[in-house]
Amino acid sequence: MHSPRARSRLRLLAVMAVVVVAGLLGRSLPGLVGDIVGGLLYAVLLYLLLALLAPRWRTATLVMAAAVLGVTVELVQLTGLPARVGDLWAPAHLLLGSTFVPRDLAVAVAGATLAALTDRLTRRGSASSPPRVTAAGAPGEDVEDAQN
Repeated sequence: MHSPRARSRLRLLAVMAVVVVAGLLGRSLPGLVGDIVGGLLYAVLLYLLLALLAPRWRTATLVMAAAVLGVTVELVQLTGLPARVGDLWAPAHLLLGSTFVPRDLAVAVAGATLAALTDRLTRRGSASSPPRVTAAGAPGEDVEDAQN
């Protein structure tokens, strides 16, 4: 079984910084657009954080884990605890949110999936390595993509 190429931690950190800045800027977008952009980028950030902690996890594993974490954070908002924590420490609102919105469950899953697109940017040799083909993969399909 093929082991995925290691993700570069430096690249992950760089992409994480871009995502954080974009997320903070996205908060200034009006209404629904700002909410969705923020939710998508939050899930992307969860994916990147997990990839930093477990750089050899497969893309599908990272997507599932980031989606589960994002959905869990959203569901915990039903308890009111994140809002209370945010009242005590304002940055917690950015990390935990404060109000449950059902749409955000789908946004968390979509954002985790979107994060897989950033994954190629965080891989060692991804820009210079040609795609590989396996018996199970279609021509031009990367080995890892065929196994995910």
